[in-house]
Amino acid sequence: MTGVAWGLAGIAFIVAVAWVWHTRIAPANPQATAFGTTFAAALFIITGSIGFGLQKGPALFSEARWSDGVIWPQVGLGIAFSIAAVFAWRIAIKDANRRLARG
Repeated sequence: MTGVAWGLAGIAFIVAVAWVWHTRIAPANPQATAFGTTFAAALFIITGSIGFGLQKGPALFSEARWSDGVIWPQVGLGIAFSIAAVFAWRIAIKDANRRLARG
């Protein structure tokens, strides 16, 4: 598979997991899901765009983590999380409106 195919497969997997999480598991607090996906999106987009790789390792700022350019797979994962965050925020806002309407 090419890089684009892997990226699309990753996005499809993340969307499927988010869908199953919402429809089957139904978290008690949708705002927590929205904040979590937004944080993950920001983390991956920012670190990928500045060239900081998020690999496992003991040191926080080892030289092997920095690259000379943008880390596109990491940015793509951040974009996938941001798409999931949009859906999570829509659900969280609907839930908040429903709770406020009840009084």
